[in-house]
Amino acid sequence: MWPAGKFRYVNGINNDGCGRINVEYFGPWSETTLQGARMQPLPVDEPHTVMRGEVFDELISNLEEAQRAVHKNSQSNNQLVLARNSAESDLVRYQSQNSSLQTQVYSLQSRNSSLEAEKSNLQSLISAGQRELNTKNNQITTYSAQLTTAQNQLTQTRNDLVAKRNQYDQSIERFNILQNESNNKDNVISNLREELDGSRNIDLRYREKKLDELVRNSGLNRERVDNLRAAYERLKKVNYNQEGVTNAQNEIDTIKREFFQINVNIDDLHKIYKVCEKVAELRLNLQQQPQFEARQQEVPPRGGI
Repeated sequence: MWPAGKFRYVNGINNDGCGRINVEYFGPWSETTLQGARMQPLPVDEPHTVMRGEVFDELISNLEEAQRAVHKNSQSNNQLVLARNSAESDLVRYQSQNSSLQTQVYSLQSRNSSLEAEKSNLQSLISAGQRELNTKNNQITTYSAQLTTAQNQLTQTRNDLVAKRNQYDQSIERFNILQNESNNKDNVISNLREELDGSRNIDLRYREKKLDELVRNSGLNRERVDNLRAAYERLKKVNYNQEGVTNAQNEIDTIKREFFQINVNIDDLHKIYKVCEKVAELRLNLQQQPQFEARQQEVPPRGGI
């Protein structure tokens, strides 16, 4: 293929007697000398004009073909340049897109790392929550068992209370029966006590009358006899007070010595002593009876419990 440019025809003859046409080229490749095709050997006796003309036509044809090829190659080169420029533009665009994608990938990787960290934190929180939930479930199980035990104990306690209540009701019923019996006995005792009091009053009046007769018959001082009886009463009242007992006994002995100095029958004196002591005892019993009944009334009845 011949490059585009100008050509100049140069003829010549080879050493072997063959004709040759040299063509000089002037163009982008000006330093290159394009030599034509090898020609057929020319007869020596014939001039070169004919052969040189045919060769020249052929050469011109070849040159034109070469020019067309060069022009076509130039167009191809232009297309290649355009294609290269387009490819370079595409490459730049792809590189830009690749850089953007790499930036996005880096951003996504960073985001992924952040999400992984959040995922790890959430998993840690979930694990901690699960452990706490397990602990709470264990506590609930323990509390449920304790509650069941407490409910069983409460049921047992209620049953025991019902049994105790029944026993209590039975005891109250028996107590009421016994209380009625006791009230009946109290009535009997009260009646007997009234009869006893009546008997004591009768006995006291009898003893006092007997003492009056003995005092009159003996001629003793009535006031001193009353003092003797009163000393006996004090002696029986203060039986737990040693000083009171001693004082009362000393007074009794003093009065007896006075009576002993008087001309009175010894048997009558001892009767007077005995009657004074008995009267003192009866009077003291009658005085203590109301106090005993008052103390009995202060005791709350058992039926009121």
